[in-house]
Amino acid sequence: MNTTVSLGFLDMQALIDAARKTFPGFPSQVFELWLDDRVREKGWPPQGIEWWSFLAGESIEYWQALTWSLELVRLKAEELTEESWGAIHAMIGVSLQGKTNAVSAYLPDTKIRFESMLAYACEHGVIPCPVILLKKATGYHIVDGHHRIAVVLAMQHAAIVHPNTPTELPAWVASKE
Repeated sequence: MNTTVSLGFLDMQALIDAARKTFPGFPSQVFELWLDDRVREKGWPPQGIEWWSFLAGESIEYWQALTWSLELVRLKAEELTEESWGAIHAMIGVSLQGKTNAVSAYLPDTKIRFESMLAYACEHGVIPCPVILLKKATGYHIVDGHHRIAVVLAMQHAAIVHPNTPTELPAWVASKE
């Protein structure tokens, strides 16, 4: 019997509650921004390649052992893991240069999401909510917030010139510390 399939609200809430109990050290906002919708879409417990990707290729036990801090991060491209920078670079290519790549295939609304985030950042000088980063030995791995980070890095690197360019990003940072 597949316990990840649920059609009713109460069943779905039970799945979300089970996910939250799996990670008691996670801040509530981390769940709201990152995992709640994924549990609604993909079920719980995590199974399959998409969940592996959502969890950055790490085990549940790995995530349970991490500590979280809410920080203001002055993020630079060279501080990202190679994988995260590749995703951001591809996202910027789709959004600003009209390129077709794996990002445009997997997230066909990337350009619209990028433009919406850009408009928000230009108007307010900030992004609307924290990104979620995993601090690794090779740099920050972006767990959630690719569009927000792509906009900020594009603005910081003068691909888009605007006086309200954010210099710091609010970020939930997970680390082994």
